[in-house]
Amino acid sequence: MASLSPVRGGHGKEQDDAKSPMMETHAPPMTGIQAPDFPERMKILEQIHEFRDLGVDEDIELPQLVVVGDQSSGKSSLMESITELPFPIANELCTRYATQIVFRHSHTKMPVKITILPEPGASDGRKAQLKSFNPQADDLNVETFKAILDEVKNFDSTQDQTDEDKEMIRNLVEKYIKSDRTIILAVMNGVNLFVNQEIFQMASKVDPGGDRTVGVITKLDIVPLGEEKVSLKIALDGLHGNLPWFCVRNRSTGDIGEGVTLDKRNDKERDFFQKTPWNQIPKDRVGVQALRDFLATLLSDRVRGVLPALRTEIQRKLEKSQQELDRLGDMRQDSEQQRRYLVGLAKEYQIKVNDALSGRNWVEGNHPAKLRVNIHNEDDKFKKEMQEKGHTHLFLPNKTLGGFSSGCAKCGTSGRDTDSSAGDSSTGDSSSGNLSTGGGTPDASDKSLNTSTYRWIAKRYKESRGGELLGLVNSTLVQSLFHEQTANWERISSQYIDGVIHQIHEFNHAIFDEICGDNNTSHKLRVYLKDHIKIPIEEGRRELEKLLSVERDGVLQTSSRSYMKNLQEARERRARNSPHIWVDDTEHGENSVKTFLTEAEQHAIYYIYDLLETFYEISCDRFMDNVRGQVVERILLSPGDPRMNRRLKVNPGPLGIFNTDFVYLMKEGELEAAAGEGLSTREQRKNLRRRVDRLTKALATFANA
Repeated sequence: MASLSPVRGGHGKEQDDAKSPMMETHAPPMTGIQAPDFPERMKILEQIHEFRDLGVDEDIELPQLVVVGDQSSGKSSLMESITELPFPIANELCTRYATQIVFRHSHTKMPVKITILPEPGASDGRKAQLKSFNPQADDLNVETFKAILDEVKNFDSTQDQTDEDKEMIRNLVEKYIKSDRTIILAVMNGVNLFVNQEIFQMASKVDPGGDRTVGVITKLDIVPLGEEKVSLKIALDGLHGNLPWFCVRNRSTGDIGEGVTLDKRNDKERDFFQKTPWNQIPKDRVGVQALRDFLATLLSDRVRGVLPALRTEIQRKLEKSQQELDRLGDMRQDSEQQRRYLVGLAKEYQIKVNDALSGRNWVEGNHPAKLRVNIHNEDDKFKKEMQEKGHTHLFLPNKTLGGFSSGCAKCGTSGRDTDSSAGDSSTGDSSSGNLSTGGGTPDASDKSLNTSTYRWIAKRYKESRGGELLGLVNSTLVQSLFHEQTANWERISSQYIDGVIHQIHEFNHAIFDEICGDNNTSHKLRVYLKDHIKIPIEEGRRELEKLLSVERDGVLQTSSRSYMKNLQEARERRARNSPHIWVDDTEHGENSVKTFLTEAEQHAIYYIYDLLETFYEISCDRFMDNVRGQVVERILLSPGDPRMNRRLKVNPGPLGIFNTDFVYLMKEGELEAAAGEGLSTREQRKNLRRRVDRLTKALATFANA
């Protein structure tokens, strides 16, 4: 004979307490549960039984019946009527245990095993106590089941229900009923009004369309005379959903005391619904037998409809679990196993690195694995910072002397007048004058051409005069001015290198997490490699210092063919409109004295300006290219192929260190530090193997179906 399977039920007034354990009973079918009327239905339900036997319900939500209801709604009595198992009634056992009942169809007698599953967060002592409860029986008859439940009382640790307990109960009920594959058997006490029964509010929330909620009204035999209309209306019309409502009459405490058996209970139920006014309810919606038949059909139909989706989900979970297991690799208990594991990781890592640097990783959106894209973004930020903030003073191309356009032709300066030089007149330093330029007669009110760059050059020019003839320039002046003008390069380039290093660290973090399979191993490997990666990073920083020193402190030299061309163009523009230059001596405040520069001095200042601007453009581009090429590409992103490194005479960069040669040179202690697996990894592998095994077997049931 068959069953309404699977069934989870027995949720009493406190039974769903998440702090309490769950009693699980696997038993042969009980008499009184009607078999489906054709073999195909039984075959469908049997497949779900096999999934549960395999433990697939740990990974995938399976179709099931869940009996839920408010306090004293009659759930235990209903479960007793459906299963013909003597559930405790009028005592407190079921208020503290969620009972899972799994019936199986069998032609032979099956042994019975009863266990109690520990509650979440149970202590080791509590787990050991519950594990000691493992009674077995050759048959689960009424007397055996009652004896088992009496014994279970000794393991119940919950005495009173607190507000916290009620919230836990509510959360547990929601957990059971929220799955779209769960049929909710919502039990309603016919004496109470619908609005007072919380379970229907919860059912409406998770099943707003009412497509999987079956209402059951109990205790109609104790509805006061004259108040039957409300209960009768609900029984006839329902209150929630598209499925019919059922009415049952269960054994009461008085019936049990009078020795009313389950067979007699059925007779009393039949007699009750033949009386007025309950005889108005359709016959196929009253009595436990009608409910059984309906639930058997409903469950088997739902299972049939969900099987294709179950197969797809099992296949997907199996593939994902196998991938996770593959990433964990084989056991790593000794150095050889650890070395073999790391060699495999190193090969996979270098493939990921080469793909990332070649732009072949097609990861969607912003992702650390898109290393080349992220490095390009850092390049763009570096270029923008150098263009907008690399200079200390602005260069203003003299296309027309009546006004100055902002920025260098190549470096793209932002046009901000920084006034950042020490002793600049804008700060009130009396040692510097306000240099003005203009065509024709000087006008004290003309400030449109006042710029900090010319004031800065004039100030330095006056401070550097030596034994040279008037109008000539001290040989060290331009080099000193260039050093001042490039003072921001060190900060900007260092920030750029820091950004590139950050992208490398983020890439390594993401890739090691991916190829290692578990965060613990990934973390251990990254910690071990940290000191090794520091070496090329520091080498990159030293190379940056060399480049800064060469550009800023060395002799100003260039082989650029555009240098003389650009310099000549600047001079030709000025020759077409030579301005007068004078200096406002601000030392005297309101009584400032306007000092005119000689024509030779004017030409010297313009000569310095043109020379400095032209060389800065070339040097800025050259410096950015060298930082990108010599620091970033050659050192920080150097290839991981050892043969290429030897050919290029470079040490491997942060992305090239972890390769097979590196692994083969690791010592035993280093292997353990980098790849030794802890208890959590071993447990993870064991659990994954179990999951792969049960999902593989579950998938095979479809082939055998």
